Amino acid sequence: MKIEIQIKNVYGNELIYPMCKIGKAFADIAKTKTLSIQVLQTIADMGFDIEIGSIKEKDLLKIDKSLKNIFPDLID
Repeated sequence: MKIEIQIKNVYGNELIYPMCKIGKAFADIAKTKTLSIQVLQTIADMGFDIEIGSIKEKDLLKIDKSLKNIFPDLID
């Protein structure tokens, strides 16, 4: 199964928003509207494929190093 997320840079913080029903369910379990890097890593470890939806170019340049560890092919 796959989870679709969207990464937004809000006031210098990378926030990961779930865009699908399953992703939103994980956020509900965590009692948040966004997914933390730790939760995203746990979801990936559980065998879910994580697909990044649209991301703005200006936000792509500001991606945190911890996100690059989860998505090594995000930035060349």
